[in-house]
Amino acid sequence: MQSCTSQPSSNVPRAYIPDSSVQASTSTSKQSIFVRTAIFSAVLLPVALVPYFITRRGMLMLRHQVDELQRSTTQLHRELNLTLSSLAIAKEEQKRTRALFHDIMENSDDIRQQVDIVRNNNNTCRKDIHALITGTQHMRTQAAALTALGTSLADIAGFMHEMELETGMQSLSKYSQRRVDRLRILALRLQNLSSSPQQPNAGQVSLSELLWNEN
Repeated sequence: MQSCTSQPSSNVPRAYIPDSSVQASTSTSKQSIFVRTAIFSAVLLPVALVPYFITRRGMLMLRHQVDELQRSTTQLHRELNLTLSSLAIAKEEQKRTRALFHDIMENSDDIRQQVDIVRNNNNTCRKDIHALITGTQHMRTQAAALTALGTSLADIAGFMHEMELETGMQSLSKYSQRRVDRLRILALRLQNLSSSPQQPNAGQVSLSELLWNEN
């Protein structure tokens, strides 16, 4: 009886018989895989994240530097524009200064020419004034000479008349009387000419005419 009952159990396949050891080994292997994965992740994740954070930090620093460079470039561009504007203004001022200097030089040449003209005119005026002064002095000298000559002729005529009265001579001949009258008239004209020196030619003509008529 016992053998009959135990025989069928020995013929049952092992796959269909629950095995607690197999289940335990399976759960153990799963736990070991999970632990290995966790350990690997715990080791690998920091190793992978550290370069990421370092790279991210470097990128942020580079981005900050790029922003600073961009701001500096913008500021330099503005300063360059201001410098170019100032340079353009300076060039315009330089052009205006050159044009003004050119105008001043031309005006200086014109003024120099005008000064030369005025100097020449002054020299001409001085020469004319000197000639007028010389002519006036000459005319005064001639007037004084004519006055002296007129006075001398008047004295001669008076002397001749006094001599005629003192000697009791008869009246002079008509020719002699005419000569005495001419001397008196000539003396009067010479005295009149001395008072108006602006017409010396008239006195000279009258004197020459009288002397010619006298002869």
